[in-house]
Amino acid sequence: MTDASGNQDFCSTFLIVQDNMNFCGGTPLYAGVGGAVTNEAGFNVQNVHIGLNDPLSQSAMTDVSGNFGFPAVPLGGDYTVSPEKDTNLLNGVTTFDMVLIKRHILGNDTLDTPYKFIAADANHSNTVTTYDIVEIQKAVLHITDAFANNQSWRFVDAGYSFPNPLNPFVEVFPEVYNINDFGGNMDAVDFVAIKIGDVNGNAAPNDFDVPAEERSGQTLLLSVRDEALQPGQEQRVDFTVKNFKEIVGYQFTLRFDSELLDFQRVESGELASVSEANFGFRLLDEGVLTTSWNDATPNSLQDDAVLFSLVFTAQQSGSLSQALRISSDYTQAEAYFENGELLDLELNFGSSSSNVYSLLSNVLAKPNPFSETTTIGFTLPEAQEATLSVYDAAGRLVKTQQCSFVAGYNELKISRLDLPMTGTYFFRLQTAHEVATGKLVLVN
Repeated sequence: MTDASGNQDFCSTFLIVQDNMNFCGGTPLYAGVGGAVTNEAGFNVQNVHIGLNDPLSQSAMTDVSGNFGFPAVPLGGDYTVSPEKDTNLLNGVTTFDMVLIKRHILGNDTLDTPYKFIAADANHSNTVTTYDIVEIQKAVLHITDAFANNQSWRFVDAGYSFPNPLNPFVEVFPEVYNINDFGGNMDAVDFVAIKIGDVNGNAAPNDFDVPAEERSGQTLLLSVRDEALQPGQEQRVDFTVKNFKEIVGYQFTLRFDSELLDFQRVESGELASVSEANFGFRLLDEGVLTTSWNDATPNSLQDDAVLFSLVFTAQQSGSLSQALRISSDYTQAEAYFENGELLDLELNFGSSSSNVYSLLSNVLAKPNPFSETTTIGFTLPEAQEATLSVYDAAGRLVKTQQCSFVAGYNELKISRLDLPMTGTYFFRLQTAHEVATGKLVLVN
């Protein structure tokens, strides 16, 4: 290659010429190898790296249809086709998966397919034990970024038949496809993909097949009494609950303003199984606490019961409503009924005064998720001003609106035109006396 100034350079390449239809006669030198990667439910799995140990060291990546292909593989050789995918550790992995594994271990509801067993074996021990629950919880809490001795996905030759489907570990199952004395085109080198940690099969396999969430339409409400912060003083924050009925698990990210608060410790509340072990402290420097709790059987608490308490030291003057916020930034904010239905999870702030305000227990966005417009409805005991702020999942302010409202029921509308793109958002509704927060989901 020579440019207009006379600079020259070159590169070397090669061209494989095939006679796939044998028009030239004689024996062909190359043929194709291809297949597909799907999950247990039959959905195509995208972006799986496929390696082939042929002389050309070929590799491929599955497309959105889960397909891959090697069009020019030398005939007569022995080859191994090896799938691999080790990305997005928490795709489909939540606290509810720990509930299912715990039920299996206790014999309450055993896993019923070999692929679920493999998914539950997070630490790659060829058994399903409480150590797998611990491993998954560390991932959900962002204590670790990988499963010990394991990758995010595993793969099984789709043609393999497990001798004992309820114990896939009785013999070593094939995670690669071996080709001996390659003699011609092969287009059914297929694999079943297993997302490790995802026992209920809700991992997104590609850009288009996103499993639907079973939403109950209910909200597990956590409340904190809003109080003024006095620099240097220890601040014990009680997290009380409403609608904690027949719950088997929850998880969320708690953000705190590290300029206002310095975290000290966790204290147990009326649910004895919630302790410091249910929290992740790796991200404290970023003002982030993660939490995850689960049980094999449903639990209920009276309204206003203390779920747990967090103790901080106040760094500057301010208020708790300024300093605390539940989000899904790291650990997705949600709770679970026994059948796997999801509850939204929100944090509200009550006034420390003796006056009773009805804003806290009445803020509700409908519809949610929404595609065009949603309405946030709330009730006020008296006419007053309120400010609505909407943040994206990264905590950036995308919309703010201040209005005067009447005593009684009021509404605020949010349109898809108010938001930059589809996804999860968080709103904050603040009056002179209290603050309510919630989650919005904009979909196509």
